Amino acid sequence: MFSENFMPVQPGTQELSRPVIDLRQPLNKPWVIELPLYDVQNRALKDLAELNTEIDFSYISQKLKSASSGKLLYRIRIGFFETKREAGGMIYRLKKKFPKLKRMKRVHL
Repeated sequence: MFSENFMPVQPGTQELSRPVIDLRQPLNKPWVIELPLYDVQNRALKDLAELNTEIDFSYISQKLKSASSGKLLYRIRIGFFETKREAGGMIYRLKKKFPKLKRMKRVHL
Protein backbone atom coordinates (compact mmCIF):
# COMPACT_ATOMS: atom_id res chain seq x y z
CA MET A 1 0.00 0.00 0.00
CA PHE A 2 2.88 2.41 0.75
CA SER A 3 5.53 3.25 -1.81
CA GLU A 4 9.21 3.29 -0.93
CA ASN A 5 8.96 7.05 -0.20
CA PHE A 6 6.93 6.37 2.95
CA MET A 7 8.25 4.90 6.18
CA PRO A 8 5.38 3.93 8.51
CA VAL A 9 6.49 3.91 12.14
CA GLN A 10 4.72 2.43 15.15
CA PRO A 11 4.91 4.88 18.09
CA GLY A 12 6.40 3.51 21.29
CA THR A 13 4.56 3.15 24.61
CA GLN A 14 6.10 6.33 26.01
CA GLU A 15 5.05 8.34 22.93
CA LEU A 16 1.51 7.01 23.08
CA SER A 17 1.11 8.05 26.71
CA ARG A 18 1.82 11.73 25.93
CA PRO A 19 -1.13 13.99 25.06
CA VAL A 20 0.77 15.63 22.19
CA ILE A 21 0.66 12.44 20.10
CA ASP A 22 -3.15 12.35 20.33
CA LEU A 23 -4.16 13.46 16.82
CA ARG A 24 -7.83 13.53 17.81
CA GLN A 25 -7.31 16.60 19.97
CA PRO A 26 -4.14 18.61 19.36
CA LEU A 27 -3.38 21.04 22.16
CA ASN A 28 -2.15 24.09 20.26
CA LYS A 29 -3.67 23.68 16.78
CA PRO A 30 -7.22 22.35 17.15
CA TRP A 31 -8.54 23.22 13.66
CA VAL A 32 -8.42 20.99 10.57
CA ILE A 33 -9.92 21.10 7.09
CA GLU A 34 -12.01 18.09 6.17
CA LEU A 35 -13.01 16.93 2.71
CA PRO A 36 -16.16 14.86 2.03
CA LEU A 37 -15.97 11.10 2.43
CA TYR A 38 -14.72 9.01 -0.49
CA ASP A 39 -16.03 5.55 -1.24
CA VAL A 40 -13.08 4.65 -3.49
CA GLN A 41 -9.58 4.64 -2.02
CA ASN A 42 -7.82 5.42 -5.31
CA ARG A 43 -9.79 8.66 -5.76
CA ALA A 44 -8.96 9.74 -2.22
CA LEU A 45 -5.26 9.00 -2.71
CA LYS A 46 -5.24 10.88 -6.04
CA ASP A 47 -6.78 13.99 -4.47
CA LEU A 48 -4.43 13.72 -1.50
CA ALA A 49 -1.43 13.63 -3.85
CA GLU A 50 -2.67 16.78 -5.63
CA LEU A 51 -3.30 18.62 -2.37
CA ASN A 52 0.13 17.74 -1.00
CA THR A 53 1.73 19.98 -3.61
CA GLU A 54 0.25 22.99 -1.75
CA ILE A 55 0.05 21.98 1.93
CA ASP A 56 2.43 20.95 4.68
CA PHE A 57 0.46 18.27 6.51
CA SER A 58 -2.46 16.07 5.54
CA TYR A 59 -3.62 12.56 6.23
CA ILE A 60 -6.17 10.05 5.08
CA SER A 61 -8.19 7.85 7.39
CA GLN A 62 -10.67 5.07 6.82
CA LYS A 63 -13.79 3.94 8.60
CA LEU A 64 -16.50 1.36 8.12
CA LYS A 65 -19.65 2.67 6.48
CA SER A 66 -21.54 0.31 8.75
CA ALA A 67 -20.64 -2.80 10.69
CA SER A 68 -23.00 -4.91 8.58
CA SER A 69 -21.84 -3.71 5.14
CA GLY A 70 -18.10 -4.09 5.72
CA LYS A 71 -17.58 -1.28 3.17
CA LEU A 72 -14.83 1.27 3.87
CA LEU A 73 -15.05 5.04 3.48
CA TYR A 74 -12.00 7.31 3.26
CA ARG A 75 -11.57 10.84 4.63
CA ILE A 76 -8.87 13.44 3.93
CA ARG A 77 -7.99 15.94 6.62
CA ILE A 78 -5.62 18.87 6.24
CA GLY A 79 -4.15 20.61 9.22
CA PHE A 80 -3.45 21.53 11.85
CA PHE A 81 -4.32 25.22 12.30
CA GLU A 82 -4.25 27.44 15.37
CA THR A 83 -7.33 29.49 14.49
CA LYS A 84 -10.58 29.14 12.58
CA ARG A 85 -9.51 32.09 10.44
CA GLU A 86 -6.21 30.44 9.51
CA ALA A 87 -8.06 27.30 8.38
CA GLY A 88 -10.52 29.44 6.41
CA GLY A 89 -7.68 31.18 4.61
CA MET A 90 -6.25 27.83 3.57
CA ILE A 91 -9.66 26.68 2.30
CA TYR A 92 -9.89 29.85 0.19
CA ARG A 93 -6.44 29.24 -1.35
CA LEU A 94 -7.13 25.56 -2.01
CA LYS A 95 -10.50 26.25 -3.65
CA LYS A 96 -8.82 28.72 -6.03
CA LYS A 97 -6.07 26.22 -6.89
CA PHE A 98 -8.33 23.11 -7.03
CA PRO A 99 -11.83 24.19 -8.19
CA LYS A 100 -13.10 20.59 -8.26
CA LEU A 101 -12.60 20.30 -4.47
CA LYS A 102 -15.23 22.83 -3.42
CA ARG A 103 -16.77 21.00 -0.48
CA MET A 104 -14.19 21.56 2.24
CA LYS A 105 -15.12 22.49 5.80
CA ARG A 106 -13.35 23.62 8.95
CA VAL A 107 -13.59 21.25 11.90
CA HIS A 108 -12.61 21.95 15.51
CA LEU A 109 -11.22 18.79 17.07
